[in-house]
Amino acid sequence: MFIRESVARYIENRDGAAVTADFNNIYMTNGASEGVRMAFKLMIRDSKDGIMVPIPQYPLYSALLTLDGGTMVKYYLDESKEWGVDAEEI
Repeated sequence: MFIRESVARYIENRDGAAVTADFNNIYMTNGASEGVRMAFKLMIRDSKDGIMVPIPQYPLYSALLTLDGGTMVKYYLDESKEWGVDAEEI
């Protein structure tokens, strides 16, 4: 709880008076990979559940989708547009 309170204070100090950070809404993990794994576990029930993944992608996404039985819904990033997304393609 102490760490989450500290993070909430940091966010409020960084972002100014317009932002209120509630430590009860801050979830900590032991790293980004663990956070992604937990989020996927919460979102994927079966192969009918798709997760949009940018291509090129971080390999963790496809690996976790395979393990959890979800479907990867690819969308492509355009290097010539500074790795931007073409909304029309999505």
